[in-house]
Amino acid sequence: MASTYSDNLRLELIGTGDQAGDWGDTTNRNLGTLLESAISGAVAVTTTTTNQALTISNGGVDQARNMVLKLNTTSGGAYNVYAPPYPKVYVVRNLSGTYAAQLFNSTVSGNTTAAGTGATIPAGKSVLIFSDGTDMLDVSVTTNANLTGVVTSVGNATSFGSSTGSGAVVLATSPTLTSPTLVTPALGTPASGVVTNLTGTASININGTVGATTPAAGSFTGVDFDTYTETVYAVSGTTPALSPNNGTIQTWTLSGNSTPTAGTWASGQSLTLMVNDGTAYAITWTSLGVVWKTDAGVAPILNTTGETAIQLWKVSSTIYGARVGDA
Repeated sequence: MASTYSDNLRLELIGTGDQAGDWGDTTNRNLGTLLESAISGAVAVTTTTTNQALTISNGGVDQARNMVLKLNTTSGGAYNVYAPPYPKVYVVRNLSGTYAAQLFNSTVSGNTTAAGTGATIPAGKSVLIFSDGTDMLDVSVTTNANLTGVVTSVGNATSFGSSTGSGAVVLATSPTLTSPTLVTPALGTPASGVVTNLTGTASININGTVGATTPAAGSFTGVDFDTYTETVYAVSGTTPALSPNNGTIQTWTLSGNSTPTAGTWASGQSLTLMVNDGTAYAITWTSLGVVWKTDAGVAPILNTTGETAIQLWKVSSTIYGARVGDA
């Protein structure tokens, strides 16, 4: 019985009873040469035309059986290489620094008619390819099929041109670097109590007024603490909206029984309220929702002579209150 050959790697399969005294040479060639080239062999393949098939040999050394294909070309352009139409894994290196290569399965071993889709190997790159016998599939972990464009500029915008191959991102031209545009911010008067200094030419006081010295913009030394004063605000009426934004010290001469409400408050704000009640008017605090921390947790009794000092402050969503001293 004559020898046959395996489809994928073309190894010689000795017929039963054949090659008496010679089967050892065939086995050694299968195991030590042909299988070794399929697992770890590398071969240089230089094409002279734009379409060229890998050499094949049943039971003998050939190009198509090797694991690593080191491709190059003298064809003067992009080129195609054709492998036998059988399942196999290839590591393909395109040694051409100019032209892209494509690896196809052929319809019949040794010809240059594509059986299916090919895999692209960009110029100067390496790609891991799996053949299913029809299509060549790029399974490289170092390439990304979504990045198929060519970066043509680096500046205010990045554009992508035509692809040089699956997974290739190549600078097509020297990058154009665009200097950023610096915008001078508009300068306004800081709100009362704001420390930030953006003027660059003058210091600011805590209340936002411009000082006399000229530290650099943003310098904390531009805040003049020696002239810092709190705003004093006079409350009037019987239903005033108390708010620290009007002033951190507020005076209130009662004109009748009164029910203050909560104006604008933020957590962390406070005010000192000086109440003058010379005729024993009452203040109802329920609309303000004060939680008292003195006088056993109830609203303090107002003095009928002089002022009663009351401190109000807000933490989270609660306004707290306390009588100051006992005078």
